[in-house]
Parts: sequence; C-alpha cells; structure tokens
Amino acid sequence: MTSLYRRRLVNINVNITVASVVAAIGGTLVIHFTRYIGVRNDDKAILMIVAAAADWVIDIVLAVGLHWMANHWPDSWSRSKTLIEKAEDVIDSSPPPGLSVIKDATHGTHLPHLPGFGADRREAAEDAARARVLQPSTNGVKVGFVRDATTLQLQRLCLSPVFYGVAMGGQWFMLNWNFARELSVAVPFAVAILITRLLHTVWLLKADPQVLQEWDDWQRQRRALDRAMSRARARKAAAAKAG
Repeated sequence: MTSLYRRRLVNINVNITVASVVAAIGGTLVIHFTRYIGVRNDDKAILMIVAAAADWVIDIVLAVGLHWMANHWPDSWSRSKTLIEKAEDVIDSSPPPGLSVIKDATHGTHLPHLPGFGADRREAAEDAARARVLQPSTNGVKVGFVRDATTLQLQRLCLSPVFYGVAMGGQWFMLNWNFARELSVAVPFAVAILITRLLHTVWLLKADPQVLQEWDDWQRQRRALDRAMSRARARKAAAAKAG
C-alpha cells in the first residue's frame, strides 16, 4: 500500500478525496448546528453560503497539508524506502539450508510446508519478484512545495464551477424538496467529489510531467511483467508436456 500511495496520481487523488470527504462532513456538522443559532430551513441562501464556506476552508487546509506530507516530506519517504530495501535484502539473503524461499523455489526444490512461509514457495518467489517489478518510479520532475501546491489548487479552482455547481445546485434542489438540511449537504457534495476527481485525474494524466513519467514507467513495467509471466507459463507447459 505504501508503494502504491507513493505514486503521485494516487496520492493526489487520495489526499484530495480525504480532504473533500472530511470537509463535506465538517460542512454537514456546521449546517446541523446552524439550527441552534436561529437559521431556519427557509434561509436557503444562508445555508448554502455557510456550507460552501465551511467546505472550502476545511478542504484547502487538509488538502495542502496532506499533499506536503505525501510529496514534499523526503525524510519520511527515505525512511520508508530504507525499510522496504532492508525487507527485500532479508528476502533475497541466503538463510540456512532448507529455509531459502527464493533460491529453492527458483531451482524447483520441493520443500515441506513450514508455518509462516506459505504452502507454495514458488508463488512466494513470484510474488516477491512481482512486487519489485511494480515498484513505482521516482524519476519524475520535482518542483518546490509552494509552486506544486499552488498549481494543484489552481487546477482545482478551474474545476470548482463544476464542483460547486453540482454540490450547491443539488443542495438547493434538495432543500426545496424538503430534505433534511444535513442530507442536502452530504449527498450532492459526495456526487461533486466523484465527478471532479474523475475530471482531475484525466487532467493530470495529460498535463502533469511526473504523473506522465510514472504512468509510462508503470505501463512499461506491466508489459515486462506480462512477458516474464508468459515465458514462465510457456516453460511450465513445456515441462509438463515433456514429463
């Protein structure tokens, strides 16, 4: 999960989705408590303005903070990378005879089942190799946090007419249809999050240099993995036929 989250396209979408969901929940709570300060259900304009303001403030603070943690906190990722590399070194190291997962599976040695090592050592070897092949690239273009976060928020600003058109338009309709004020925030804002995340993902795939680089690397790695798995299946079929 950590290696997947390190992909820029993934962590941007996860961070913004988390921020948007928390903001929608926060906005719902704010709207709920407005009833205790004299705001009536008929005050639709006030309810819509309060919901939009609460959503915007919470969303911006969380999205920027999570983006910094995910993409501009190198010490965190360097420690994680070190732990991953150490774990791979342990897997690839030469343990006592009879306990080698990778080596014995590679040479076709059939070992008895040992608790904690899985029933099939060959599958363990293939899973470990697959995990390394799909390790995300970090060769993308890196920019400063302020410029990166500003660019990202400007992209979201361009999509904000879609977001708030769906969210506040849906809220207005639900308030006029006498839905609960809390529900009139939760449902349309959730739909707006889904639509804008899809649009922003397409935008990133076409315009973000690091996302493009990671996507190309991932596609190339997938093709290499498919070829390797095809050769392995062919060798297995040939061995079965010869036997």
